Amino acid sequence: MKIRQTFAFIALAIGANLAVATFAWKSQFLALFQTEHAIVTSFIIAVVLFIPFVFTFTQLGLNSAEGETPSPETKRRLKLLSSQCSMWPVTWYSALGFIGFSWLAFFLVGDIVNPFFAMSAALASLSGSWFLFVYPVARRLFKDFPNNTA
Repeated sequence: MKIRQTFAFIALAIGANLAVATFAWKSQFLALFQTEHAIVTSFIIAVVLFIPFVFTFTQLGLNSAEGETPSPETKRRLKLLSSQCSMWPVTWYSALGFIGFSWLAFFLVGDIVNPFFAMSAALASLSGSWFLFVYPVARRLFKDFPNNTA
């Protein structure tokens, strides 16, 4: 198994556990998630898992600078990636949807739901899904991108 796949499975496993913790964090079986620093620790772990996603996403020319509108080339690349890899929109929108749903549930039922764990779950799962399903396609499509060492 490749390092990329191993990383993806680890990120997905952590993301899945944090997704469960989002809705069951008050359970006596998940007392670990009720500790004082659990949210911060889970977020730090998720950010560490998310950094390789950001790095490779940038290397492949799929993002724009913060506050700038995406260039026509970036838009073209994202559209091509979406058409060639059906998992990309699923991966991206499910992460955003999970965060939004957790906040909605938090406002409806209170602190039974923890949207901060949902954010960490989304980051870890997005990174894991990227490296397992999307990155191989993106790398094949955009390997010619200038300065691409991915």
